[in-house]
Order: sequence, then structure tokens, then C-alpha cells
Amino acid sequence: MKNIKQNCEVSFEIGGENFTGKGHYINEDPDEAWRCKVALYEKYYEKATKEIIDDWFSLSTLIAIETS
Repeated sequence: MKNIKQNCEVSFEIGGENFTGKGHYINEDPDEAWRCKVALYEKYYEKATKEIIDDWFSLSTLIAIETS
């Protein structure tokens, strides 16, 4: 994660399958970051206030990876 700004090309493995793509920090775009936070929080929990969601993500770094 720390090198995404220097080299956005990433590779990762999920369930034994390898993927490649380009990563970027979501926090650079506040609107995109908020949409992602809400979608992720509501996937695992329920609707919540902005304060709860912001607190839940307070120590997180959001990244997006677009696979090729």
C-alpha cells in the first residue's frame, strides 16, 4: 500500500487466484471516499450516522484497485 503513489501497478491473490491491476488512494477524492466508506460499512453492518462511519474508518487507508 505504501508504494501505490510511486508505482500504481499492483498484484494480489484472493482465494488462490492471482490478479493484477492499478491502485490509487481513495482518500484523495472526498466524495469517492465517502461513497466507498458507506458502501463498505453498510455491507457488513446497517445504516449509520456519518459520525459512526467516520469513527469506524478513522485509522483506515482506503485504496481502490482496478483489475486488468
